[in-house]
Amino acid sequence: MYGPFQHLWEDVRQRLSPPMLLHGGHHGPSEFVQPADIQRVLQRFEHEMAKFGAALCTTPLSELASLLPARDSLFDVYMAVLATLSAIRDSANAGPTLSDDLQTWGGSLTSAIQDLIGIAEQQTDLDSTPDRNRKIAVAVGVVLDRCKKLTKVPLNNSVSVKRHILSCFATVKDAQRELMGEVSRQRELEGNGQQGGEDDMNSHEEGGEAGNGSDDAELDSCDDMMEEDTMTPQQLDVAEKVAELLTSTRELLKETLHALTKGVTAEGSCDGDRVQQLEQLGRHCEDVAARVDEAVQATYPPQELAHLDAIVSRMASSMGQISQGLHEACEVPQDLSSFQSYQTSIQVRPHT
Repeated sequence: MYGPFQHLWEDVRQRLSPPMLLHGGHHGPSEFVQPADIQRVLQRFEHEMAKFGAALCTTPLSELASLLPARDSLFDVYMAVLATLSAIRDSANAGPTLSDDLQTWGGSLTSAIQDLIGIAEQQTDLDSTPDRNRKIAVAVGVVLDRCKKLTKVPLNNSVSVKRHILSCFATVKDAQRELMGEVSRQRELEGNGQQGGEDDMNSHEEGGEAGNGSDDAELDSCDDMMEEDTMTPQQLDVAEKVAELLTSTRELLKETLHALTKGVTAEGSCDGDRVQQLEQLGRHCEDVAARVDEAVQATYPPQELAHLDAIVSRMASSMGQISQGLHEACEVPQDLSSFQSYQTSIQVRPHT
């Protein structure tokens, strides 16, 4: 029963791939797939899927062939869904990011249909029991959930790239919060360390007679772990500079999202040159997000300053590319002087 879905999807998946050369030109708003268009076809799909799922629950395995007409009705509207995805790709002059999104979302729906039909056709002693019906109902629910998510599919290059940049922004924001929290914790340890150390020593001496070798070994082990986890003053200064750098990075990505929202329309995002600019912006933002995770890990003891400097330099290069890309795509000037000052100050060397 799944064969027609598989063959059609393999054909459409290839057609959703981005072309080697992106064409230019201007598209009028009427040429684009509108949200109402995809909403309409997905409502039809939900209706046919609900009917098909109900029929599967009431039809034993030996009589599944009788459901071929219902399967064909579902296939017809599934074909309309894929045709709509293809129309989005063609009307938007989809770049790699949007094309990948369309392939991912279409593939997700298709795999859910495959799982549903696989469960219905599975040879089992429980094929006519409530257990089989429950599994089918769950699988139908997954298909309908994937269908619902398709209502949020990006309809142009600008929206698709912005969603990926938003994911990068979230990564940077989480990393910044993690590192700032660690800096605060280290500052508290630094402020309380001397008094805490004296209290621990006094407590240990007072209880020395009652102690034993096992307790001493455990205490020594805890002390070693605390020493490994505690930053030196120099390391803490570096961590604070990295945290400031991440704040600057977060703000640039935030401004990038605002600039794309204001400066790139759906019509403008289908121009061949603009598609290339958007794709490059997205790639540089993804590179920055990847380097941020590396920078945070390199900040924890023991710090590898040479490695950290290399990461920051890579980030600075990508940030510069983002600034240039914003200027070209949205005519938005960017000032990276604050980032450059962070890059200079981060090059701290340990005291000899």
